[in-house]
Amino acid sequence: MSSKPLHILLVDDQKSLRRSLSLMLLGAGFDTSEAESGSQALAILSQAEYDLVITDLRMDDMSGIDLLREIKQIKPHLPVILITAYGSIESAVDAMRLGAFDYLTKPFSEHDILEKSMPARHCAITPLQCGALPRRGSARQTTSWPIHRRCARP
Repeated sequence: MSSKPLHILLVDDQKSLRRSLSLMLLGAGFDTSEAESGSQALAILSQAEYDLVITDLRMDDMSGIDLLREIKQIKPHLPVILITAYGSIESAVDAMRLGAFDYLTKPFSEHDILEKSMPARHCAITPLQCGALPRRGSARQTTSWPIHRRCARP
């Protein structure tokens, strides 16, 4: 079975952060695309398939929470990681309740973002069957990466 690189859409209104995150992920073997706004991200998502979206929480045209809501309406199994410099327990809880795959506060290390991105590969295998994947610890699980709770729906 050949393993294609995870295709990640990066959404942030700060070009320097998008670019540095993209270079970090490209160096780790991921395939990335960039969007400078939530509305641009939605347009891109309507034209191509992605395995993961990483979005900033605070952006000018649309918040990361609003983008998460929109994505879950059109692609409910697409994992979304929110990143923010303005993290709070309330925003983290809101994000997770809305179906965020994970939530990461800035500044983060390369290790942090790679650790959060790798489990998304399980959802990217077959997005329509994401909920059918075995739970962590199941005898059918064949990978060392844990299945994220947002993907392993009963």
